Parts: sequence; structure tokens; C-alpha cells
Amino acid sequence: MNKIVRLDHLKDPDVPARVADAFGQPMGAIYVTDLDDWAWLIEQLDGWLSNASASTRNDYAAFVADRFGPGGGPPLADVCWMLGAMAFRMRVLSSGVDS
Repeated sequence: MNKIVRLDHLKDPDVPARVADAFGQPMGAIYVTDLDDWAWLIEQLDGWLSNASASTRNDYAAFVADRFGPGGGPPLADVCWMLGAMAFRMRVLSSGVDS
């Protein structure tokens, strides 16, 4: 993806947040007013995965091994850490404080 399509022609009062990866490559756009909802959803997923049963942990390990090979891909604990960081950042962005 080279560019995010600009929404200048729309008269919607919501301001879209521009989302980019660590290298500044655009990844998508979501409305700031939707960030709280997305943060809530990610927090629920983080909580579920952080307290996953043994069968869920085994399923995740098999999923990662199928896609990245043995020993590849992120450990489940790292995924949970990232989900928590994402949810926190979304809450900060949606609050407008120190964003």
C-alpha cells in the first residue's frame, strides 16, 4: 500500500486517525471516536489469551508452527503484551491527552 486514500471530500465530523507501522508505511484509517470500542475489544482478547487454557495455548503453538515453522513466530506472552500496548495507545489517542 503506497498511500491512504484521503477523506477530504467527506463532510463527516469524525476525524480519521492515520495508522502507520514502525517504518511510516500507512496501514489503514480508523475514526478516533471508534478507538475506545477497538481498545475494549483488544483488551478482551488480551485478557482471554493471557488466561488461556492449556488447549488454547497448544492451539496457538500449532498455529504459529504451521505458519512460521518450529520455534518461529511470537510467543503467546509477546502477543498479549502487544495487545495490551495497543489497547493502551488507543485509549490515549481517543482521550486526546498526550497523543
